[in-house]
Amino acid sequence: MEQRQDAKQPDRHSPDSQIQKIGSSDPGLIQEHDQAAQRGRLFTGLNLWRHRISVAVAVASFWFSGCLVPGDGSADASGAISKINSALNAGDCSTAIIESEKVYHSSATSNEIRRLRAAAHGCRTGIGFFERLNELAQADLTTAGPWRAITLMFPSVATDNKAESAFFASDALLAWLKNDVVVFDPFRLLSDPYNPGSLKMADLTTDANIYLVLISMATIGTLHQRYGNPDALGAPQQTLPWSTLSAIDDVGCGYASALLTLSDSLAQVGASVSQLSGITTAMTVASAGFDVGCQAGCTACGVSCSSCPSVLRHRSVCSRATPTTVDVEACAAAGLIGNVMNSALVGWR
Repeated sequence: MEQRQDAKQPDRHSPDSQIQKIGSSDPGLIQEHDQAAQRGRLFTGLNLWRHRISVAVAVASFWFSGCLVPGDGSADASGAISKINSALNAGDCSTAIIESEKVYHSSATSNEIRRLRAAAHGCRTGIGFFERLNELAQADLTTAGPWRAITLMFPSVATDNKAESAFFASDALLAWLKNDVVVFDPFRLLSDPYNPGSLKMADLTTDANIYLVLISMATIGTLHQRYGNPDALGAPQQTLPWSTLSAIDDVGCGYASALLTLSDSLAQVGASVSQLSGITTAMTVASAGFDVGCQAGCTACGVSCSSCPSVLRHRSVCSRATPTTVDVEACAAAGLIGNVMNSALVGWR
């Protein structure tokens, strides 16, 4: 059965309860607002010098720009787009998130809304596009692969909801498909009824892949901070908790998914964006062991997989595992995470 972009189905999955957790009552909002406002001002003025950078990065620079055009002409969508842009330009990440959720989970959604939802949640995670590219250009990506650098780029604590926002941004980006793309099983993603997506990065737009690189890094970095107790150099002081089947949950599965989407999106756009050349090279080396890790995880469960399952690109697929039912995706995720933690060659150490 085919699944086309923008299929309209009844709304069954609203994350309103999640959004409530990242509203204006957050005690860290004032300091974060100042930082976000600086990011918003930075992106508003980028058109003055965007021709000095590579074409692909110039295309991606409109993420937080105030000069955005509604995607579908809908009156409801147009009003939402205006509110989201105003909030982003003011550095008000929480309002941008709330406004984007209202229209994202409706028939008024579009690729423009998906992009803005990703931008709103990306704002929350601390992503400033050029700031992160500059950090990547200067980072040490050879010691312990890219993991220490990514960890230091995305500080996080358990109560800041940055990882959760990274998950929601990823959902939106996986649904930002090229025009008229048709997605077949096993790559169809139906995590949201109004925003069907694809687990094949070649189906996504170039801009979606570029931003998914940063969102995947934000997912990895924030979860390293929360669960790995990194030192000042970004090295882990404790092991991530998801390297066995019994420990895998949606968060652990989301971490494994981010590893794969980072690698996959870099394979799509890394060669065309000069500022991503360092992380692309580092991830090519690091990801060489991903399939080996997934295979080891499956073997430990007594099941078979020759590579990381295609559907492991989304965090929802591990939820089928139960104490009495072995789930191939959860087994593979546990093996992949164990590989990242334990590999002497490409592990986070």
